[in-house]
Amino acid sequence: MTRSHKTALTVFTVALVVYLLSMSNIFNGDGLGYARLVETADFDRLCSVSARLLFCPSGKVLHEVAHFIGFPIRSVRSLQALNAIFGAAGVAIFFLAAHLISRSRWMSLVAAIGFGGSLAYWFWSTNATSYPGNICFLVLTLYLLLKLAQARSHDGIAGSAVWIGVAHAFAGFYWLTAILLVPAVTISILIVSDRAEFWLRAKAAAVYILSFGTCLFVPLFAAGLITGRVSGLSDFPAWLTAASYGIPPDLSLLNFSRGVIGFSSSVFRLVDLGPLVKSTVWGVPFVEQSRSGIYAELGVFAALWATISLMSVSFAICRKRIMREHPRQVTILLLWAAIPTIFGLVWLGSDTERWLAVLPAMWLLMVVVTDVNGKRFPSTSRWVRTLFIVFALVTVSYNAAFSVLPDEDIDNNEYLKAARILDLRMSENDLVLLWGHDHEFTGEHLAYFHGKRASHVAQVLRETGKQTFNVLQSSIDEVRSHGGRIFLMGRLFVDGGPGKSEIESINVDVSREQFQDFFSRGTRRVAFSLGNDSFWELIGEP
Repeated sequence: MTRSHKTALTVFTVALVVYLLSMSNIFNGDGLGYARLVETADFDRLCSVSARLLFCPSGKVLHEVAHFIGFPIRSVRSLQALNAIFGAAGVAIFFLAAHLISRSRWMSLVAAIGFGGSLAYWFWSTNATSYPGNICFLVLTLYLLLKLAQARSHDGIAGSAVWIGVAHAFAGFYWLTAILLVPAVTISILIVSDRAEFWLRAKAAAVYILSFGTCLFVPLFAAGLITGRVSGLSDFPAWLTAASYGIPPDLSLLNFSRGVIGFSSSVFRLVDLGPLVKSTVWGVPFVEQSRSGIYAELGVFAALWATISLMSVSFAICRKRIMREHPRQVTILLLWAAIPTIFGLVWLGSDTERWLAVLPAMWLLMVVVTDVNGKRFPSTSRWVRTLFIVFALVTVSYNAAFSVLPDEDIDNNEYLKAARILDLRMSENDLVLLWGHDHEFTGEHLAYFHGKRASHVAQVLRETGKQTFNVLQSSIDEVRSHGGRIFLMGRLFVDGGPGKSEIESINVDVSREQFQDFFSRGTRRVAFSLGNDSFWELIGEP
């Protein structure tokens, strides 16, 4: 074991301890859904999520192991522990990738600290959904590409391509958007060396595509057949894309601004800045409570883009030496970042997980600039190195103070607070229908922690489209057949209130007024209140 591998093992151990000790109590709604599958589902349902095929089975294995050795934890904690392991492994592999470029352990450690402490990476590594497994194997894929580009001999390039394809396929098992990076990986293999003849590189690229496709799609198709989700090849594409919600790309300036804020939020916690920008530039109403901490967020936002700008200027100044010393590594990193960046700017770019794949490329490009600047301009290298170190430390410390530590406090979980109140008002046969973005995950918390039924109206619309009213009616009829009551969040009937944008953002020709008409067919009475919201019991139709 080399010295760098020993250091990587230390990085893994430290990162694992940090992630395990900073597990979030602000749970993602999808993660709670997966946790329910791990606790209650049979094999078929565990393998029914095509976009994350191995996540629930992996969590199930860890969950059973934990119980077997005497740790009777709930499944959400098992999934968080799994993600902590993946997150720590990703940071360790990233360290090795940085060390390939800089050959400096200390600069590689600084880069690993910054990468592992970036908001999106740290947050998801302590939560309960599948992104850490995806990014761990993507970082492994990128490391293998960079290692291949640096190899002195490319006689075994086809064999290396096989392992690159396998690593990339496993990333797809934890989030299928890994497919987006296939063009970048293919081109990277084609340009990886001029010492190998082009036909050998073309052969290696074909081997990679075959390895990736076989390792990913054959198990996916088999899982679809075994679980009954597909009956043949004609059903396969629809099953693979079932989680996409059918939302088309958005090329508007508003969506572009969301992407910029989303990327920035993947590095620093910026929950208040987005609403302020949308209010200032686009006239979107600004929620008054979002004003707290806005100056700190403006500060780190400015620091992020100032650092990126200074690093870009330094890259431009040193570009000849950079392209002489790291030509293929830099090209690989730029190719790697390009497609996820375009994807994030036009499709749901405000979600931080869309930018996870960009983060390793960004931090590694900073390593390149810092490394080459020290050789090209020794007199100024100290300032560039200091900027890099300070930026990494600010990233970690800011996110720890303003995101990680607050998220550990379960009293900050507003979804869980609302679920506790609803639980006291409901019997086991009741159903509550929610409305509004601030209750996006209340239903999942109510179901997982209290075993009560809930549906978010906008989520039903997103998943079922024009069949929404049939699905809602079926759920209502089922609940009433078992003697249960139906509670509806009265905010639905407040014209112009929160939640209107939820319907407008879904690409289905169903309006808020149609929901109002649907729920107005019967009589209703105020049953109880939750904060400023009234919940009505529906009596009679629908």
